[in-house]
Amino acid sequence: MMAKTRINSTDSPTALSTSSGGSSPESQSLPVKWTAQPPAPAMTGQGNASPAPGRGIKPLFSWKAHKWVGVTIFLVIALLGVPVAWIMGKPGYATEAVIRVSPRFIKNLNSDPELELQSNSQYREFVQQQVYTINRFDIVSAALEKLGPKRSLYQLPAENDRRVVERLARELTVKPVPDSYLITIGLEGGKAEGLAEVVNAVVGAYLERAKGEELFGADQRRETVNQERDRVQQTLNTLSERRTALGQELGLTTFTPSMLNPYDQLVVKTRDEMEAARRNRILAEARLDALEKQQGTATRPAVEAMSEEQAIKDAGLNSLKSSLFTRRGQLLSKLSGISPEHPGRPSIERELNDIEAELRRATEKLTKTYETMTLDQRRADVFQARQIEQELMKQIDTLATQATWFASRYHEAVAITAEIDRQQKRLAALDDRSDFFKLEANAPGWVRLVTPARQPDLPMKGGKKKFLAIFLVLAVVLGAAVPIVIDLLDPRLYVAGQLQKMLGFPPVGWILDRSDPQARDFAEDQLVRLATNLNRDRLANGTRVIAFTSTKTGEGVSTLSLDLACALTSLGLRAVVIEANSLLPDPRYQGSSLAIAPREMRPQAVGPQMIEAKKREEAQPQSPGLSELLEGQVAIDEAIAPRNELLPARLSVGKDPERRPLGTLAQYRQTLTALAGEYDFVLIDTAPVLLSVDTELLVGLADATLLIVEAGALSKGEIKRAVQALERLSPPTFGAILNRVKVIEAGGAFADLLREHQSGARTPASRLLSPWLWK
Repeated sequence: MMAKTRINSTDSPTALSTSSGGSSPESQSLPVKWTAQPPAPAMTGQGNASPAPGRGIKPLFSWKAHKWVGVTIFLVIALLGVPVAWIMGKPGYATEAVIRVSPRFIKNLNSDPELELQSNSQYREFVQQQVYTINRFDIVSAALEKLGPKRSLYQLPAENDRRVVERLARELTVKPVPDSYLITIGLEGGKAEGLAEVVNAVVGAYLERAKGEELFGADQRRETVNQERDRVQQTLNTLSERRTALGQELGLTTFTPSMLNPYDQLVVKTRDEMEAARRNRILAEARLDALEKQQGTATRPAVEAMSEEQAIKDAGLNSLKSSLFTRRGQLLSKLSGISPEHPGRPSIERELNDIEAELRRATEKLTKTYETMTLDQRRADVFQARQIEQELMKQIDTLATQATWFASRYHEAVAITAEIDRQQKRLAALDDRSDFFKLEANAPGWVRLVTPARQPDLPMKGGKKKFLAIFLVLAVVLGAAVPIVIDLLDPRLYVAGQLQKMLGFPPVGWILDRSDPQARDFAEDQLVRLATNLNRDRLANGTRVIAFTSTKTGEGVSTLSLDLACALTSLGLRAVVIEANSLLPDPRYQGSSLAIAPREMRPQAVGPQMIEAKKREEAQPQSPGLSELLEGQVAIDEAIAPRNELLPARLSVGKDPERRPLGTLAQYRQTLTALAGEYDFVLIDTAPVLLSVDTELLVGLADATLLIVEAGALSKGEIKRAVQALERLSPPTFGAILNRVKVIEAGGAFADLLREHQSGARTPASRLLSPWLWK
């Protein structure tokens, strides 16, 4: 039983704490974006099937939501296409010519490197170039000139030459035939006359122009080649005359870079000889100095020793010595046989002395002779060596001068020979080029005509079907695209992802539209999950007093507040709902039997019996509520209507809902403190935040504020204004709930989840996307 407590307006505004230990609205000083642990499945009531961040493009949903718009657009455009096709559709005639583009230049005798296609890609590029060339302005203009008077078959009377050329260039269909060497040139028109003549004239003009462009500027290039050939021939004649003059001057007939300069060889040889002569001269001088510089020394001169050595080897002296030694031997033999007193002994001794003197005199004379001869010979050798060295040096100077003269002319002759060879090769290349232009000027070339255009006899296609097909395709495209564009341009919010993207944080939860019987059970589960999430936040942060507000009226704030209180009560928690919306009081807070069911679950038709019951209930007196409780006229247990099977404990707005505001800030604070002491949750059903001053007072006093947004009912701008108003009020904690979310029945993961919730069986996998693809 609740204690009977009367709240007086004069009570102290500081009495905010309750005996239950709940936190006061002022316990949180800073506003915090409140998501109540958002990603938890129990919070959002969706399990793992939370919506994507944004509605995105959902063609099936758009087509189902706006199917009549798409059908209407399709029928209008399709029906409009029938008369347009009937009026504008005309029979069409067509003709075409075929030309062949060879993969190689078809030559007569010679080929040229500039006319070679090195790869298949180059050939394809060349073919594409011909495709772009055929309808060139100058070619089409030349074709019309070739037609002469027949150009009137194609040219309109009001067209000038330029316009008809441009129109024909646009209407010509030129395209390569795949996997072949062919190009087709086609033309379509409303009449058969003149089409073949025009196409054949274009083909003829193109072939003539292509023949001239295959060897572009052949005449001018041939003239340039001939002029260059004459210049090269004149250069060759001048060079040959100069080389002949050099050959006569040098006495040579052949000039090669590998040939050595003969004067260089003579200079080298002479230098070697001069070095040898210099060594001989040094040797001769050394020998002479060795003989002359030892004269007058204490030792025996070397020249005497050499002279005596030569005298000893002299044959005449040796012959003389032999005869004298023979005679001396005879005299000595005689002398040995006689005594000293023998009268013949002195004469023998005198003869022996004469022999010795003769030998000595002959030897000395011969030695003197050899000494003189040796010195003279050495002096002659030195003179000879010096003379040879001097002459060789003179010869080297002369040869060096002659070698320089010879080398300059010889190198000039070698350079002239190389230039003559180069000019001869250039002359041969120019001759080949000139011959090529002469031979290939009339070659078949790259392109040739395969099949000329023929006069069409029957229309190839009708214009009516073409126009009708265009309108049908346009009707299908617009009929399918307009519903999608309508949804893309729709400024309203439909899914929680869009609300999250706009707020910058996830909403507390989202509730399905319970007007759909198939989604009603799942929506009840969502309410229970949201209640469980709020209870977890109460245990963690002490959040008890929660204000529910909206942007505009009719967004289901009262229904959601009452149903959420019922869900909290079903969890064993004490919850009370306060109606603080004096702009549009809800009869359910008074206990009206007509308003027991939520708006989404009420019957659409109201019979006479229900009208009579409503009149009886309106005649009953209003019970006291929030206005009386704030004034202290009633106690809390007297003002609060007890819960029953359909409604929770609730506090209506009271008998005087017209008062603005319902109470003062102190009265609200004291009342909420008292209710927070009696209940686990105090849910405040407030008016839209942009319309009520009571909402602004209660937002600042509540522990948390939840903005209720109805899916598909408001634009993003309206919701942003409400969010900005709440941010200006700086609530302690702020969150949002997306209410009355429609189920996209056209498809999606949540639709499958809803079917599984209803049936309790798993949705079978698609046969097109079988699970074995991902095993």
